[in-house]
Amino acid sequence: MEEKSHQSEILTIMFTDIVGYTSTTARLNRKEFNQLHDVFDNISLPIFKKHSGNVIKKIGDSFMVTFKSATEGVLCGIDLQKSFQKHHKENQSRNPLRIRVALHSGEVLLRDNDVYGDAVNLSARVEGLTQAGEIYFTESVAQSMNKNEIDFLDLGYTPVKGFSEPIRIFKVKWKRDQRRILWGWILETFLIVLLISVIIVAAGFLYKTYF
Repeated sequence: MEEKSHQSEILTIMFTDIVGYTSTTARLNRKEFNQLHDVFDNISLPIFKKHSGNVIKKIGDSFMVTFKSATEGVLCGIDLQKSFQKHHKENQSRNPLRIRVALHSGEVLLRDNDVYGDAVNLSARVEGLTQAGEIYFTESVAQSMNKNEIDFLDLGYTPVKGFSEPIRIFKVKWKRDQRRILWGWILETFLIVLLISVIIVAAGFLYKTYF
């Protein structure tokens, strides 16, 4: 029996799936089920191709896609999220498709048109942490991508099941994040001013009482 060569390559691995897939499909008939997957596939596949993504497999509602460029991988995720949001606005579907996207860059083992290794496992784990409508990626992606093309936020270190050390996670920064940061700053400033005012009033009361 001929032994297969051990080929490996540094790639960016993307996992993307439908949020709430099980609860959504539980209330669908067969026609609606097929329509949901048709929409998911018809939106996703051209975008993968546009960004030179190689679709490794689709399992249920989850695509696994590899990219030679970390930048193209993240930009692909941005295109996916924007396209699904546009679809929702235009169709007002009873069964809206909300997706999440996760990416990690690392060495993978190539075998029979599939990829294996810790890099694949970590990308899948990060997908499980990703919120609906978001794109999360690891530090290896952040280091490899062109930072001039992508706005992002550092979410810090997060424990990840199956990995001994916490993993540093980043996310794509949206306009809604900027508004959230602004309102957070306004609230923080208000609370500081309020605290200072309370201290001044209390100090004045104590001074009048005891002096």
